[in-house]
Amino acid sequence: MNQRSQWTVTRRNFLAATAKIAIPVMFLAGCPSNEGHFTAFRVKAFSCNKLRAEPNETLTLRWDYDRTDLLKAQKLRFLRLHLSGIAVDVVDLELDKRDFTFPFNGPITVEIQATTDEVTEQAPFRPRFSAGLTVHQVQDLFVKATFQSISNTPTFPYLGYPQDNQGRVTTSPVAVEFTQFAGFFDANGDGRIDPLVPFFPATTDAFRGLSINGFENQGFGFTQGPSFPFQSFNNPGIGRTNGMIYAGAIVMNGQDVEYKADDGTGFARTSVPTGLGSTPTSTSVNAGPVPTASLTFDPIFIGIPFLEAGQLTLADIQVGNLTQKLVATVTTNPLQASVATFGEINSVTVNRLANLATGDLKGASAGITVTPSDGSGPVDALVGMPNLTWQTDYRRDQDLLQVLTVE
Repeated sequence: MNQRSQWTVTRRNFLAATAKIAIPVMFLAGCPSNEGHFTAFRVKAFSCNKLRAEPNETLTLRWDYDRTDLLKAQKLRFLRLHLSGIAVDVVDLELDKRDFTFPFNGPITVEIQATTDEVTEQAPFRPRFSAGLTVHQVQDLFVKATFQSISNTPTFPYLGYPQDNQGRVTTSPVAVEFTQFAGFFDANGDGRIDPLVPFFPATTDAFRGLSINGFENQGFGFTQGPSFPFQSFNNPGIGRTNGMIYAGAIVMNGQDVEYKADDGTGFARTSVPTGLGSTPTSTSVNAGPVPTASLTFDPIFIGIPFLEAGQLTLADIQVGNLTQKLVATVTTNPLQASVATFGEINSVTVNRLANLATGDLKGASAGITVTPSDGSGPVDALVGMPNLTWQTDYRRDQDLLQVLTVE
């Protein structure tokens, strides 16, 4: 393992490069119960005692299954964003284990995985079904957004939209509270993120992505450009941007399952027990039925570059899925339909003295034109943002390591 993959961040683990957690895909239909009717094996409940926690606070996970007599092995996976993508820790569990206690050390996504297959040296563990949830950190800083596909293409880009009971990704809104975020500006005007120069040769890969094509049969793809300065493409007369809000989150597919925590009502995601429908990262708008087993996890990001030059000016909103390498933007991708907009800008402020940035936008929309390989396109893959709000640190880029500790 190279040094970069071992980096962690003690305060907010910060999203950077492309990562994909690969989960073997299998499907178990289930077995007839003693009453003679069909019952699927599945994770029927997964919860944590807290929705958000203080550092070093003790958390307890609990879960349960239908058809526990079929269970042959189970594991917990802990997923965390860091400078090189998603880091994963795995804990093996005894068959009768239905709870797990651990200390909270920063925002974390947890998955319980289960299989009905015997696990041997020749046949290693492969999850049949799983469930996942995220625990946030207690703090007064945040980046929050509600996303909704407004072009009937919720898999382009996939931002954590739920599945229905047939496994189809829906266009229902999804609320994302980003777990890793920072606001920063280029204080010395050198066009780079100075403290990251020793760690990234280009110093900028962590913070920028634009799709370089929308052709599905070319695998999509985005090019990483300079984090500073950002060109305000639609209005080059205002110059280049010198500030940014950047945030990352881990999203998962599956169905929402409500649970009660000490501090409110939470929602876990469970894999769809029927094994039908489209997976979130399917490469076709009209993808047909495919098997599904455990959840899949994707790192997503939102970037909001702006220009400080007397009057604060938004330059773009970029919303991307790093697994898909597909990024929807307001200003930088030409669309067939002119529907991309910043929406209603209620407030956007930055305060360098107080190290604080805030924003409140309603009704923004971003997009990219996608040409599917099945010949059904091109289509404008549009992301609506009914709500987008943030309150973050706002620091000189040279001071980022006061917020982020690289180890």
